[in-house]
Amino acid sequence: MSSFFIQVRVCLPKAFYIPPHGLMLSMKKSQAAMEYLMTYGWAILVVLIVFGALIFMGALRPMALVPEKCIAPSGFICESVSYGEDGSLTVALTPQVSGAGGQISFEPVNPRGVEFEEPPEQDFGEGARIFFTTQVTGEGAPQSGNKLRAKFHITYTDDHGFAKSAPSGEIVVTRN
Repeated sequence: MSSFFIQVRVCLPKAFYIPPHGLMLSMKKSQAAMEYLMTYGWAILVVLIVFGALIFMGALRPMALVPEKCIAPSGFICESVSYGEDGSLTVALTPQVSGAGGQISFEPVNPRGVEFEEPPEQDFGEGARIFFTTQVTGEGAPQSGNKLRAKFHITYTDDHGFAKSAPSGEIVVTRN
């Protein structure tokens, strides 16, 4: 056996020569590394598949982890938000500006397939609480105990007659 390696040493340039003990040590390290990656790789893959299946079946609801919130756009303070059993969504806002023809429009974020009726226009004064109430309908409307996440935009005319827009309000609320 040793004569074979001597022949290899003679046939190949010195840069390509690998002594027999170095070759075996290198192969053992490579095998150990591959076993490590395969073992833990499969374990991580199985955990991800189980986690995905639990979310798909509804056992884990990511929206259940999201806290309820009401973030009003600039110029308004969100006092409260409620989502009743009858599908009525009420947002109570206190404006820091005064205006006329206040109109709110909702855009669903989660779940999809939700529709909102357009609430009537309202005039408002600075510091006076206003309530916007709308009906939430559609096949994606959350059932009792589930959460609704939506964005809303407010358009109004200020005291000087200029059209104003207050975008980027957001609500997360649980249906009673």
